[in-house]
Amino acid sequence: MPRLLLIFLIIPSASLAQVYNLVGQVLDGQTEEPIPFATVYLNKTTVGTSTSLEGEYTLAFNPTVVNQSSIELVISCIGYEPLVYPLTLEQLNKRYVFKLAPRQEVLDEIIVNAERDEVWYLNLETFKEEFLGRSEFGSQCEILNVNDLIIMYREEENLLQVSARAPLQIKNALLGYDIEYLLEEFTYQVSKGQVYFAGYSFYQEAKGGRLRQKQWAKNRLRAYNGSSIHFLKSVYQQQLVENGFNLRKLYRLPNPERPSEEEMQAYGEAIRAGGFESLSEAQRDIGRRARLPEFVQYLDINAVDYSSYLNIQDGARILSFPDFFQVVYTGEMEEQNYVYHTSHPFGRTRKPSYQTSVVSLTVDATVLEDNGITSNAFDLVFEGYWAWEKLGEMLPLGYEPLGEL
Repeated sequence: MPRLLLIFLIIPSASLAQVYNLVGQVLDGQTEEPIPFATVYLNKTTVGTSTSLEGEYTLAFNPTVVNQSSIELVISCIGYEPLVYPLTLEQLNKRYVFKLAPRQEVLDEIIVNAERDEVWYLNLETFKEEFLGRSEFGSQCEILNVNDLIIMYREEENLLQVSARAPLQIKNALLGYDIEYLLEEFTYQVSKGQVYFAGYSFYQEAKGGRLRQKQWAKNRLRAYNGSSIHFLKSVYQQQLVENGFNLRKLYRLPNPERPSEEEMQAYGEAIRAGGFESLSEAQRDIGRRARLPEFVQYLDINAVDYSSYLNIQDGARILSFPDFFQVVYTGEMEEQNYVYHTSHPFGRTRKPSYQTSVVSLTVDATVLEDNGITSNAFDLVFEGYWAWEKLGEMLPLGYEPLGEL
């Protein structure tokens, strides 16, 4: 992302109440004129504001709402390239003047202005399911500015890609949040069922009466209980069992019954050469075995000691483990929509079970903060129930369940 900035130190140190201040101004990078009504916020939080007519902004917040090791300040405004600036707590209580670069429209006008046909709307529904989620909360989320979406399906790669010309305005009706989401990337590998999306989010409390506020509080607690953030906070506190989590080691090995890559390649060449009818029984057996799972899994039923994956060094908690962990949350059963989604399409719908997820690391180790955030959002990979829960289940940093009910 383009970024131009000037920094001036003029603010005194933090108060005894540990309230941090972040003040400054947003300017046009070409004219250096103030930019009014730009949005300035801390990523994944409810801490944010809009600039005044003079481009000025002020943020005051408690440090507990953010990641202690790094903070992402996001500045966005229609007509300008958004800017993301990383900070640490030591860099707060300063004045930051940011200059935004005017947006250069480099998108293909044919793609942007193309008539939205039936296929576009089908792809839109797929995007909403994989981005917002199919859960009760996700399915009730609404994107208010869908016309800002640029949706492309690459048939040769079976790949759905989505970007946006402006931050997405999302209404989460059941959790009571209005969300501004700056979508950086969205890809959905349809054949593999793999979804990747990244961006920056600003949460604002929706307005509602007492009864609605109470219902939102209950729904937020439901979304939090058993979530990946709830799990990681429990790991930090070393209170997994007390909070309803069952953690076990999971091992994955290549399935010895599945054909090798060489056998699969020879099988495909045989079909292309003479068709399925020309295959020998041995070749047909390769085709049958190709439908077997790629891996076989083994679950170690023994409890896992914290010391085997959580190291404490100079007060920092570091997560490090090989292979996979299976995590079962016994506080809630699976949502019925998830049961439908994961049942065999031609078989009987299975009965709901406890929420079960799989977690693994993409790096050797990652630092875990007390708010459930790791050094990098992509250090952990989630499968199962946590992978099914998407943006519609997410809560802002700093959410505390004890204050909800």
